[in-house]
Amino acid sequence: MATRWKESPVKTSIKLLISSLLAVLVVPMFAATQAGASTTSGAVAAAPAPVLAAAKASGHVSIPKNYVYNPKAKKQKTLHDYCTKSPDSFSAPGKNADFRGPCARHDLCIQHKTKKRSSCDADLLSNMKSECKYTYGTFDARRYPCLSTAATYWAVVRVKTVFS
Repeated sequence: MATRWKESPVKTSIKLLISSLLAVLVVPMFAATQAGASTTSGAVAAAPAPVLAAAKASGHVSIPKNYVYNPKAKKQKTLHDYCTKSPDSFSAPGKNADFRGPCARHDLCIQHKTKKRSSCDADLLSNMKSECKYTYGTFDARRYPCLSTAATYWAVVRVKTVFS
């Protein structure tokens, strides 16, 4: 019987450490070279329309139009504040992955009770991962720490779900 190979926690930690170090060392150099690629007027050239259309179709998770941000709501307060008591984005040099869309969708899923809570939580993780992948390309060193942060957010949400 074939057994699946399971990556050791040490190897996973080393990968995360290397990704983080690359993000700290390489990303500022990349940002500096990108800044030099500006037009003569000093503005950075915009991406062609087909590239922008492809980017939008590649996994950006937007804030639903029917979501109302109201952290001071008295009823269901935590369902109107994006990522409750957590940063609403993954901060990295250059650009941040925006988690407001995934968090808003999670809030609405819980509020409207259209699915089981565990399904809402699973969608949160999937949407946060999509946002990381949308914001940071396959070979971007910031992608893996972002995915790790998304998994941490999800784990905290699941613990709160199980014990509430």
